[in-house]
Amino acid sequence: EDNFFSSTYQTKAKIVQSLGNYKESSKLARQSLLISLKSHDSLNIADSYNTIGINHYFEADYDSTTYYYEKSLEIKRNIKTDPYALAVSTYNLALVYDDLGDTDRAMKLYKQAEIYLLESEQSKNFLSDVYVGMALIYFYSGDISKAEVYAEKAMDKGLISYGEFNPNMTFVYSTYANILEAEGKYDESIALLEK
Repeated sequence: EDNFFSSTYQTKAKIVQSLGNYKESSKLARQSLLISLKSHDSLNIADSYNTIGINHYFEADYDSTTYYYEKSLEIKRNIKTDPYALAVSTYNLALVYDDLGDTDRAMKLYKQAEIYLLESEQSKNFLSDVYVGMALIYFYSGDISKAEVYAEKAMDKGLISYGEFNPNMTFVYSTYANILEAEGKYDESIALLEK
């Protein structure tokens, strides 16, 4: 019964979060967390921490974001959850460290997320998003050739996971287009942006 209530609060927290009400979402996720802590449901505890972390991320409270993401990832590692779930938490942390300008740490986490996704049994996943993060780190550090390698990987994986005209491909196209523009390949860059 506790598991049912915990899952219900967590589902509602995610719905409220998608509507942009982050404080209410955190409140609901904390209710889920309390129930999960009492029942020692590690997976729901990790999920609650992750949801609370996402809310802090959208509120630009990065210290709290990293705190909750780290706790979620630690639990997922301890219970040896599936590689996809580990990839989600690792990628979330990479985004935060990337936003904070800690690109070395972000890159390490992006590479861990890549490994988890490649180990995952889910062939359609967010690996293209991971590659975009890596491409941008290389791009902004001035290593355009490595940036292009990861942009190409993002393109390949994104087309498999999302399809050519899916809105999720917009970030892949714009990232790759910026890299092509930096290389002076204007026609190719424009062609991507027109997609």
